[in-house]
Amino acid sequence: MAYSTKGSYIRPYYYPSDTIIAASTTATNHNSTSNTKVNELELGSDINADSQFRFVFDLKTGNAGVTAYASIFINGSPVGSTQSTASEAYVEKSQDITYSGGWKRGDKVQVYSRTGNVAQDVYTRNFYLKATESNWEKLL
Repeated sequence: MAYSTKGSYIRPYYYPSDTIIAASTTATNHNSTSNTKVNELELGSDINADSQFRFVFDLKTGNAGVTAYASIFINGSPVGSTQSTASEAYVEKSQDITYSGGWKRGDKVQVYSRTGNVAQDVYTRNFYLKATESNWEKLL
């Protein structure tokens, strides 16, 4: 735990980087045209609510003629923008997100995906949370 000179607890502030701080390398596929949760990471430590993280995952479609879609959700609610690809090879998708609800221990960050055609699968893998703890602390 870090404390200021006045004794107030200071939570670490994170900013986006290429340093992996949490990962789930599970590969998934399905053929639902509705958003389906395919991966999840839980924040397990106290962090500054204003932190910003980089979320990275790989996405592909089962057929180049069909678009695959995926989005980052926090605690079951969508944030950021929907990512897409019509590639049959995995494409890395990345997005830096600041959570307007304020980050806290126990927040669940999820990847939801869907396919553009029920006859073709959407594939995801390698879900990473990337960030670096700042040398500068933000007092709460």
